[in-house]
Amino acid sequence: MNKITIEITATGWTTTVSINGETFSEKFERTFTGAKSVEGNLEGVEQIPDEVIDAIQSSAYYDCMAALRDIE
Repeated sequence: MNKITIEITATGWTTTVSINGETFSEKFERTFTGAKSVEGNLEGVEQIPDEVIDAIQSSAYYDCMAALRDIE
């Protein structure tokens, strides 16, 4: 099964993409000015179609992280 899983917390987010039985992930952590990649890079994975990369590159993850941070 092909799927995208996104886990967002107050300190960052992890995106996991499963395509044709292979799983790839990347992790971002909150910084003072935004977020930075700390693990993985889905853009460099040839098995992931460009349409999927375009769909997962969203500022909504940052917005969700910031909203969770605000209720801490």
